[in-house]
Amino acid sequence: MAMDPTGQQATDTGTAGVIARPPLLFLAALLLGFVSDHLLPLPFPVPRIGLVHWISAIIAGSLILTGIAVFAAGIRNFARAATPVQGTKPTRALATTGIHGWSRNPIYLGMFLVYGGIGIAVRSPWILILALPLAITIRYGVVAREEAYLERRFGDAYRELQSPRAPLDVVAVLGLALSVTFHAQVAVAQAASFVGRLNDKRRARIANGGNNAKQHPDWSGTLGNLRRRRSVG
Repeated sequence: MAMDPTGQQATDTGTAGVIARPPLLFLAALLLGFVSDHLLPLPFPVPRIGLVHWISAIIAGSLILTGIAVFAAGIRNFARAATPVQGTKPTRALATTGIHGWSRNPIYLGMFLVYGGIGIAVRSPWILILALPLAITIRYGVVAREEAYLERRFGDAYRELQSPRAPLDVVAVLGLALSVTFHAQVAVAQAASFVGRLNDKRRARIANGGNNAKQHPDWSGTLGNLRRRRSVG
């Protein structure tokens, strides 16, 4: 949801008509990730011990705390602008102060940071993999509809916000970065595990071949010696 520097008030009572409340979409993705972890478990690329584990834990905590702070700042800006946070209610005014000066969607950005932090903290590959479809859903099912609604509602005052002041769609970029990164890490971990299993099977076959040779010695030489002895005798 974007804000307007003029503080322009609007009088119509329409809404953006988003496909679902964003918190419910994030919650659904988290629940689906937890269920998928149990039904289709994937290896998590970060070990449970060592320095890498602690770095991962620090990153997870930082993402969650930063996300909460960004989310709270976005909520506070809406309160100052006297406009409802819920997309199911008409937007009364726009504002661009504070965190909205550099992000058009700080609340969703905060949700994504918390979402990613939870995924890393609970070591859930599926939660992180689902970040990409979640980002696409938020971008086109929520943000795009809100942008169209706000443009209809506030006209030129809102169109000014489409300037390069906030050029990046941080929601989509963050979701894509999280998903691609962990897609790659999970794929590498799976490939390494697969190669390891192949090597174990190869070593096992070699070892079994040696054991079979010991259990079934070649008697051809012994039989040949016995024949030669009989011919000499």
